Amino acid sequence: MNFIIFKGPSISQNVTSKPVDCEDLLRNGFNSSGVYTIWPRSRVIEDRPIQVFCDMDTDGGGWTLLQRRGNFERPKDYFFKDWASYKAGFGNIEKDFWLGNDNIFALTNQRLYSIRFDLKAVDGEKRYALYDSFWIDDENNLYTLHIKDYSGDA
Repeated sequence: MNFIIFKGPSISQNVTSKPVDCEDLLRNGFNSSGVYTIWPRSRVIEDRPIQVFCDMDTDGGGWTLLQRRGNFERPKDYFFKDWASYKAGFGNIEKDFWLGNDNIFALTNQRLYSIRFDLKAVDGEKRYALYDSFWIDDENNLYTLHIKDYSGDA
């Protein structure tokens, strides 16, 4: 099973009445992993929330899952999708899924974030890659990925 998760810095700040990410939820006492509703800052006025899976266990918790792939009885080509599918997102948030490039753009452009890639081989071996700086551009800029400052063992 493979995970891609991200979170912001653990800093004290005023939290809006609606959580903007899983880090906000963790700071406000929600410490169980599961599905939550968040409102990225760019979508609060429009009241366009996002359903996300929050990992409250890995490396201190507060991670928002962007993708999960595993043995969920999907076809091998399940992630072979077109541009529109990757833009909007697809899958079951509690199983295999992609959160959606538009959602990831809305999330990663509201403050500084880290991204962590967790990998688990068929034989159970686990590895990870952590980048302390992460964001993507909007669709007009082809959702260009920006990551830097690597650590980990993957």
